[in-house]
Amino acid sequence: MAMGGVASTRNWFVVILGLGLLAGLITVYVKGRGSAPRVENTSMVDSPGEMMLTNIEFTEIEQEQRKWTLKATQARYFQEEQRTELEDVHLVLYMKSGDTVELRSETGILHAGSKDIELVGQVHAWIAQSYDVNTDYAYYNHKEQKVYSDSSVHVEGPELILDGGPWHFLVAQQQGTVGGGIKARLTFTPRMLGSGGQPNHRKQQQ
Repeated sequence: MAMGGVASTRNWFVVILGLGLLAGLITVYVKGRGSAPRVENTSMVDSPGEMMLTNIEFTEIEQEQRKWTLKATQARYFQEEQRTELEDVHLVLYMKSGDTVELRSETGILHAGSKDIELVGQVHAWIAQSYDVNTDYAYYNHKEQKVYSDSSVHVEGPELILDGGPWHFLVAQQQGTVGGGIKARLTFTPRMLGSGGQPNHRKQQQ
């Protein structure tokens, strides 16, 4: 589940996949192109102990660098629990390479104190525009800049289809790991050489 230069990434993935299957664990490295929050809302409803926002966008910035952007069609904030319940969640994590990790889910929870984010229900992750991850639950640990899930995951990427679990992705290191009961399939595309889209076979000497 790693991205970067396409050619080099595929080579890395084949090597790592082979070693990972032997150990029951797959680790893939992502190599890509080398705090003032902002909240937008269209409406707000107050009630005792809670506040509801619609169509929110929250961007977390640290040392003038964007860490993540969180969007939701509805957010209900509970002051005592320091918790915000979200609906129709879209989370974008920014990597140093310039690539992103995008996650979507039906619902979620933003923990105000830790800035951790839970994503629940049909979680879909799209990593560096290359790897598609599907699961039913994911947790983003803001301090560790880590996304992880103890649930089973289905991964599709360049020349790869993989099922396993648990799964985690380290944003800063741009490294993902899938472990436990791994089932993987490599789908290599034949390289066509020569003209006319036909394989380039060496002619036998007469």
